[in-house]
Amino acid sequence: YSFMERVDVTTADGRKNLRNMISEAEFESERLAERVMPGMRRGARLGRYQGTRYPIYGFRYDKPNQRLVEVPEEIKVLKIIYGLRKEGMAVYSIALRLDDLGIRNRTGRLFTTHQVEMMLTRSIYVDGFYHWNGETSEKPMVAPVIDKETWDMGRMLILVETGKQAGFSLI
Repeated sequence: YSFMERVDVTTADGRKNLRNMISEAEFESERLAERVMPGMRRGARLGRYQGTRYPIYGFRYDKPNQRLVEVPEEIKVLKIIYGLRKEGMAVYSIALRLDDLGIRNRTGRLFTTHQVEMMLTRSIYVDGFYHWNGETSEKPMVAPVIDKETWDMGRMLILVETGKQAGFSLI
């Protein structure tokens, strides 16, 4: 059977063929992952961006040079976000303040609380190391854009707000 053909699931043979096609597709997907993932892990350790269509906020991907490059306008927004956070402002309030300031995300929409939270918890902003799928680059990929004290405060407040723990006391 081809995946483009109709499968008659009203018969035992049709259901068996459908299960076989699903099983074969899953097998091929797993084989592909087994071949591709080691190279992607190695690339992440070497500091090659393994990202999605949209790189980490504050950076763009320079494909010819295989590196992340700062986007000055976005770095300014990051510093605003961390500054508001340092003042004790909640994630939701930060998103609202960005709207009040007329600052939009890359797609021209309002920042969501999830986007703000992700920016406050990504350690690449403080240490420059790239983290991907359990791998960490061997050396920093970018220059830090936030000082450690500010990042720690933002991170701690996220943990307090969400009730999560990350290996240190919240007291």
